[in-house]
Amino acid sequence: MEREAAALAALGSSARLEVFRLLARHAPHAVPAGKIAAALGRRPNTLSVQVAALVRAGLVEGRREGKSILYRVSPARVSELVDWLSDDCCGGRPGLCGVPRQEDPAPAPRTAPLVAFLCTGDCSRSIIAAAMLNARARGRMRAVAAGAAPAPAPAPEVARLLEEMGESPAAHAPLDWRSLGGEEAAQPSFAFTLCDRAADAEHRFWRGRTFRSHWPLPDPMAEPDPAARMALFREVAAAISERVDALLALSPAEMNPAGIQAEIDRIGAAP
Repeated sequence: MEREAAALAALGSSARLEVFRLLARHAPHAVPAGKIAAALGRRPNTLSVQVAALVRAGLVEGRREGKSILYRVSPARVSELVDWLSDDCCGGRPGLCGVPRQEDPAPAPRTAPLVAFLCTGDCSRSIIAAAMLNARARGRMRAVAAGAAPAPAPAPEVARLLEEMGESPAAHAPLDWRSLGGEEAAQPSFAFTLCDRAADAEHRFWRGRTFRSHWPLPDPMAEPDPAARMALFREVAAAISERVDALLALSPAEMNPAGIQAEIDRIGAAP
């Protein structure tokens, strides 16, 4: 129990909990220490103390890559801690702790699962992903694209790609992601962040159970050369296409929550 108590103590600091939550939003990907500090507005020396405490508790793993140290949540250790809370503290009554048994199937949605693709400006990657999924899902899933600071309209290159897909760019106006937290029917079953800034952000306005995963993709808008930018957009669209197909190949109603989470993380970790 001492090991578990140490882990809970490490999460007992609001500053350390904030670091852990950010890393969890990026899971299963690792994040450089410098990016963690920048995202949370922390000084590097202060952040290193907070991260070190999480590493000592086994909740976070670090690895050196060149001159940088990258950190990620330790899924095995976190799973052990959650299981301990359920089996020991809650006396084997997972409903008391709000933790579903690993073998329990996911609750069947009353409507087609809603998939939210999130990117800060919501003018490129998220719109491509939502358009592709809606075109291929045949009613099994439905998708929306949204952002924290949505642009006025899709990027010109995205408009071109949408037209090539037979889609009207006017039908894909960028959406503020806070609008997804309204009525119960609008609660996403799945939420995928496609840029690091979107993963850095909190999404507490959602109620209920939402499977979340970080699916990072290069930002074509950062390419200054128009021809190279369009080529990068096509590469990103190809990567999105593979991930959308992999998502549609899943059968969530036949899987338990742990299996669903593992599969969507695997899809997002694919090159």
